[in-house]
Amino acid sequence: MPKLSITSKPVQDAVGDIIVIPVDTTLDIASEILVLAKKVQFAGQWGRAEIFVSPKGFSTPFVAVVGMGSPEVSDAKRNEGIRRGVASIILDGRAHMLRNISIAIPRIDILDAVVESVLLTDYWFTQHSVLMKQEQKSRSLESVTLHVASKQDIAVAKRIVQRTEKAMAAVTLTRNLVNQPASHMSPRVLVTEAKKIEKKSPSISLTTMNRKQAEKKNLSAFLAVARGSTEEPYAIHLKYTPKKKAKKKIVLVGKAITFDSGGLSLKPANSMENMKIDMAGAATVLGLFSLLPELDLDIEVHGIILACENMPSGDAYRPGDVIPTMSGKTIEVLNTDAEGRVVLADALTYGLTLKPDAMIDLATLTGAMVVALGDTYAGLFGNNKELNAALMQSAEIAGEGLVEFPLPEEYRPTIQSRVGDVRNTSMMKMGGAITAALFLQEFVGPSTGSGQAVAWAHIDIAGPVYAEQPLIPYWQFGATGYGVRTLVRFVEGYGK
Repeated sequence: MPKLSITSKPVQDAVGDIIVIPVDTTLDIASEILVLAKKVQFAGQWGRAEIFVSPKGFSTPFVAVVGMGSPEVSDAKRNEGIRRGVASIILDGRAHMLRNISIAIPRIDILDAVVESVLLTDYWFTQHSVLMKQEQKSRSLESVTLHVASKQDIAVAKRIVQRTEKAMAAVTLTRNLVNQPASHMSPRVLVTEAKKIEKKSPSISLTTMNRKQAEKKNLSAFLAVARGSTEEPYAIHLKYTPKKKAKKKIVLVGKAITFDSGGLSLKPANSMENMKIDMAGAATVLGLFSLLPELDLDIEVHGIILACENMPSGDAYRPGDVIPTMSGKTIEVLNTDAEGRVVLADALTYGLTLKPDAMIDLATLTGAMVVALGDTYAGLFGNNKELNAALMQSAEIAGEGLVEFPLPEEYRPTIQSRVGDVRNTSMMKMGGAITAALFLQEFVGPSTGSGQAVAWAHIDIAGPVYAEQPLIPYWQFGATGYGVRTLVRFVEGYGK
């Protein structure tokens, strides 16, 4: 991670290789830079970035401008433009060994977006590559100097930077877990990470269950999926307890299929290559829990992760099987590659036993979600307008794409089984992300004593958790850490 420092010196006196200046469409910049900008038709357009050889009067060899868009755009939109523009400058600079950068902070409310962009873009996953280690050593950022408007801003800026660095460490943990190949990722590895998180803070407690212990809890659907693998499955239950009496209780559920072959309904080879990412929901929950003690929340947070592999073997669950669940309902299995929802059925039921005020699951659940939204947006489904609205707002502030989808009642009969209570695939050819969410909805209520389902949201993160092309510059290639920053904003505001 680069060394971050803060100064109130003028940008003309910036040190390092390049000074980056955010600017909106009013083009309030030095006249020497304005002349250069106009030559390439730069007018402060949202997210656009340009690099120039510095004109006279600047100490750095290069100067860059980043477009914030119109002054009328929302704060969230402006900040996302800054993230993308700063990332573009860092990546262009990397090609030319510009490793010490300075960034102007004309207004303090853009600082967290700038720091997020720097740390997201300067992420490297090098564990298994000598070449990548060499690249990181020679091209990663060494220092970043943040130029605030006045000395009075320095103290506030330091607090913002410290807070943002901690949040980005949580994102980095999630990215590292998702980037691990299946040869280095297993349910046991997720248990180890959960233990590390527990060890760091007395506010975090951990309960784990192996196969035999999960059997006693009647996690039957989870264990049916786990049967095909020689890897020991584990149930992981993390709990964050606030210092004061909790105002609310929330359960976060993360899908944790550490490798998904499709089981007996075997995936094609080219669809199996990236199935190491099928535990990204769990990695997101772990990333958040690593940060929770730093947030000093007044809510109780539970993290439920049922971790296993989905593999073909003589003991694997089969198409046509009818399997029991913790809820008492039975699932007719039509396709063993629709295993995530089967495992989540037990995870959600387990979550209900904790009697939460709200429950959110995050899962790389369907390819249909990627077909609908592509690679930069996740889909949101839920039974509670207020919960959905809070998540949508949190995602907007975080700059993470999220789209709300309906749960049409008329689609519910398509997952009705004729031999069990519910089938794990729909009879419809289309709308697969919606019918998968309708399946999950079967396991979120009614809550104990209320006669109504718990407030629940499902986020299908299949598209944005892993980038195979640089659609968003600060993601680059590989795991993105999608969801952590949205959850941070959500839990900070929940219950207030």
